[in-house]
Amino acid sequence: MRKEEYMDALLKRFPPCSKGIDRLFAIGEIRELKKGEILYQQGDTVDQWPILLSGCAKHVGRTKEGKEIVVSIYVSPGDNMIPYDVFLYRPVISQSEIRMTRPGAVLLVPIEKALACMPEEPEIIRVGLASQADYLNWYIHFHFSLSEYRNNLKGLYRHAIETEPELVARASIEDLASFFGVSYYHLSRVRQELKREEPWLLEKLEAYRY
Repeated sequence: MRKEEYMDALLKRFPPCSKGIDRLFAIGEIRELKKGEILYQQGDTVDQWPILLSGCAKHVGRTKEGKEIVVSIYVSPGDNMIPYDVFLYRPVISQSEIRMTRPGAVLLVPIEKALACMPEEPEIIRVGLASQADYLNWYIHFHFSLSEYRNNLKGLYRHAIETEPELVARASIEDLASFFGVSYYHLSRVRQELKREEPWLLEKLEAYRY
């Protein structure tokens, strides 16, 4: 994709912030990444603000036994890939790993440059706050759903399709299972049941696939 297409994708996500998006692209670097490439590893110093432009990625943690756990999934242009701190007033050490699950591109904005630009271009702040608000709203909603559909994976999966179709359509069953805290086999079985019982629900996802 060309730079203009990436910018258009972000403008659709943050329509009132064209000047802020222009400035972020002016000071940032577009990095094209392949499936499986790692953006940050555990222990890396993070001094850039990564914004997803295309493709998909996941945030992966590990248990003490070394088992991978998917802690977040990024599937939409504009997703803030370090949701725990938008502007990083000081460099931090990554506690987990960010890995591409589909080829795509990420805008890497040096935090210090973003901070320096904010007084003259406050729309940068609006982009950061909007992306953070999106993440927090989604995080709260998702964990409320986990409580509401406790021990009802079919209900949770149906709810996810209805409220987060992009996430379900673009993430793998394996990653979704890890994210939901269930086995791949369990989620795959539930998906097949829904496909038989409510085929229209699964067909809805086709509009959101790449």
